[in-house]
Amino acid sequence: MTKNITLSKRTRNIILISVVLVVVIIAIFARPIPEKVRKYDNVQIHYTIWESDARMLYSYSDPIYNETLWVRMIPITKNQTDGLILGLYNNLLGKKLHYKSDIIWLNSCIDQERDGIDDITNKPALTYGNSTDESFNTPLMIQFKVLDIQKTPESPGILDSVLHVFYVIFLIVLSLFLVSIPIFAALLIDYLYRTPIDLKELLRYILKYGILIGILTVVPFIVFGILISQLTLPGLNLIKAEYWWFTPSIYALIGIMWVFISWIYLIIYKAIEAKIKLRRKYLFES
Repeated sequence: MTKNITLSKRTRNIILISVVLVVVIIAIFARPIPEKVRKYDNVQIHYTIWESDARMLYSYSDPIYNETLWVRMIPITKNQTDGLILGLYNNLLGKKLHYKSDIIWLNSCIDQERDGIDDITNKPALTYGNSTDESFNTPLMIQFKVLDIQKTPESPGILDSVLHVFYVIFLIVLSLFLVSIPIFAALLIDYLYRTPIDLKELLRYILKYGILIGILTVVPFIVFGILISQLTLPGLNLIKAEYWWFTPSIYALIGIMWVFISWIYLIIYKAIEAKIKLRRKYLFES
């Protein structure tokens, strides 16, 4: 009967590095798809408007509107009361969370029927074109920042979620395939030049570091990433949009926590492993 031995140090290191690579690849590329503004979404924006003229001159210190508000992504051509002027609606479509626009100049227009076409020039009517509007036939400067996006039942975002799930599955399979190559190569070398590999030792080693690196790293990062992207606490989205270092700081904090949790995990694992070995020795001797 051939005596099994533990894995060589080289093979153990290759397995550990491979597990780390799987985690790193998934953590980097399997991040939630950034939310984009779609039709019918409810969007929170910080919105500023200035009255301008045909020469694009305006008073930056004197906006006619400068507020944070929720808007419904419906153009004024479909909802004359609450719909957005086309100059804002068109520029909001497809923008990601925390997007900040430049100052955009919109020409004046006359659009009494609100059909989206200037009655005089037949060009797109991007501003207020009905004679009842406060800024009727007035060029405008606008600027906005996307602070939050809330999907509605009418929002066409389900397909993106389904595609992202398939993408994550594909990424996991691809990662496992790529990192399995050096693992199998190392195991083959051990098999050819050493006595047969102890499969129990192999599985125990992969389980040990798979749980450590997988659960203690991937799960917290993904969970915290989703929470950071979805939380709508007052002022949080404004902080995330205003300070670029906020989100990286959160991830750095998670990394520091992971180091301490890892040590605790290894201590507990070693203690349990020692107890199991002691119990087996006691049963064997008795």
